[in-house]
Amino acid sequence: GAIRLSLRIVDNEGHVLAEAEDRARMTPCAYVQRLAGDEVTILVAARSASSAERIRLHVSEAPESLETIDAAQLGQAEIASVARLKAAGEQAEARKKTEAIIEAALAVPGARSSASVVALLADGGLIAYQLGALQAASRAQSAVLELWERALPADAPALQAARGNLANTLRQLGELDRACALEELVLAAFEATLRADHRDLLAARQNLAVTLRGLGHLERAHELEEQVLEAATRTLAEDNPLRVAACDNLATTLRALGQSRRARELAELSLSIRARSLPEDDFLLQQSRGNLAIDLHCAGELDRARELEERVLEVFTRTLPGDHPDLQRARTKLALTLKKRSRDLVRARELE
Repeated sequence: GAIRLSLRIVDNEGHVLAEAEDRARMTPCAYVQRLAGDEVTILVAARSASSAERIRLHVSEAPESLETIDAAQLGQAEIASVARLKAAGEQAEARKKTEAIIEAALAVPGARSSASVVALLADGGLIAYQLGALQAASRAQSAVLELWERALPADAPALQAARGNLANTLRQLGELDRACALEELVLAAFEATLRADHRDLLAARQNLAVTLRGLGHLERAHELEEQVLEAATRTLAEDNPLRVAACDNLATTLRALGQSRRARELAELSLSIRARSLPEDDFLLQQSRGNLAIDLHCAGELDRARELEERVLEVFTRTLPGDHPDLQRARTKLALTLKKRSRDLVRARELE
C-alpha cells in the first residue's frame, strides 16, 4: 500500500513552525520528497542558523490500500457533483447524495485508518451539516475525530478543527454534554498555544459559551462572551463575521439573564450588519432575524416580530429538511407570535 505522512515542526517552546498532512499543504519551510520505493525524505529549511538546532519532527503514518485510495478519489468526484446540485438549488437531492457518499466511504475496509478516506469524510461531513443532514454529518465527523485523536498530538490544530466540527453537529442534535466536553478540550488547547486575541481562540470561547448557555450555565457563558466581544471589538472590523456573531451570542445570553435593553441593542446591530453583507437565504441572517424577533415579541411589537419570523420560516422551509431542529423552532416561534396577536389562530394551530 501507500504511505501518507503527517508532518509537524515545533520549537522547544512548543510553537508550531509548520504542519501538514501531505505535500499539497506544506508551508515553505518544509516539504516531503518521495523517492524510489518506500523511501521518503523530509527536507527542512530552517528560518535561521540557530533555529535548526530547535526543530523536532513528529511523523505519523496512515495506512492506505488501493481500495481506500480509489474510494476516496471516487467520493471526491461525487462531492463535486453535490456542489453542482447545491448551486442549482436542488437541496433535497444534494442531501440524499451526500448521505450516500458518507455511508459508502464508511463501508470501505480500512476507512477509519485511511487519511484519504477520512479527508473525504471531513469534506462530506461539513457539506452534510450545511445541508441539515445532521446524523450523516455526525457519523462522518466522528470517524474523522477517531483517526486524528490516534494520529495527532493533543494540541494539533487539525485535531481541534475535528473536535469543533463534531461539537457543532452534536449541539444541533441536542447532545449538549458531548458537545461541551469536546469544546472544553479545544479551548484548553488554544489557550495553551495561541495569543489571547487570536481568532481561533475567540471562536473556541464563543462556541463553548453557546453550548454552556444551552446547558443552563448562563454566568460562565456570559463571562466568555464578554471576553470575546471585548477582544473582537478591539481587533476586528465592525462587519467581521466573528465580531457580529459575538454581538448576537452575547445578546442571547443577556436576554436569558433578563438584561433586555442591552440584548436588544446588540441584536439590532447584528441584524443591520448581516442584512447588508449576507445573502437573503444565509443561515446567520436568519439567526439574527429570529433573535431580534424574540426581543420584539417580549416588547409587545408583535407585527414586526411576525414579519421577521415569517421570513425566517420561509427560508428554512425552502433550505432545510422537514425534521431539522431550526425549522421546528422557527415554526414554534411564529405560532406563539400569531397566538399572542389573537389573530390567525388557525394558522398558529397548523404550525404547531
